[in-house]
Amino acid sequence: MTIANWSFLAHLIEEGVAPNRLPANLESVIAERLEEALAGAERAELDDIKATLSDFFSALLRQSPPDAAAAVRGAASASEDSVAAFWLGQVAFAQHLAAQAAERRADDRFTDVFSNASLVGYVRALAKSDHTGRELATLLSVRPETVSRRLNELRELGVVDYRRDGTSLYNFLTPQARAAFDSLVEPEALPHRDPAKVRLMRSRQQNVSNTFRDWPTLSNPPLLGN
Repeated sequence: MTIANWSFLAHLIEEGVAPNRLPANLESVIAERLEEALAGAERAELDDIKATLSDFFSALLRQSPPDAAAAVRGAASASEDSVAAFWLGQVAFAQHLAAQAAERRADDRFTDVFSNASLVGYVRALAKSDHTGRELATLLSVRPETVSRRLNELRELGVVDYRRDGTSLYNFLTPQARAAFDSLVEPEALPHRDPAKVRLMRSRQQNVSNTFRDWPTLSNPPLLGN
């Protein structure tokens, strides 16, 4: 990630684009690149990005209707509708950035598990079939106590869940973990996702507060280039 990746903002400034004429998905592009920068950029690069965004903001402000500009500046003369729209935009972008970061962290978490020598064997075994702890102990040639400990780790990470069949507990990959695992291997080598397991996970989510049930996702890919 370099400051050159933000050059599209300079192009928009040169074109004199107005706030109501911005390209579709611009907020997705900015959120994605800002999250990447915050995760790994040096201080000097962050300062450059800050200046670039400041210039872009100032250019948009100059092109804004007077009432909208007054709302941004916090002027008492701004209408209630403009103030509401401004704050909705502020909060929406913050949520957008949080969602972007959350998705990336989730991907990183699964990638870390899949590259962990002590855990990847469980993932590979469960990618092929559901198993009880005893079956996993036999397949992986490890002690049942170790299997129990590893499965607890994987459940806490959201990689594994279980279903009850009589007196037995069968472990399986969560839909999110399977999707992440499928992206790392040949899809045809794995069984299709089981809709019944997806329904089980959704039923468990019903007991979770709506606030924490799902992160909002970015529904459309970015359309802008560098």
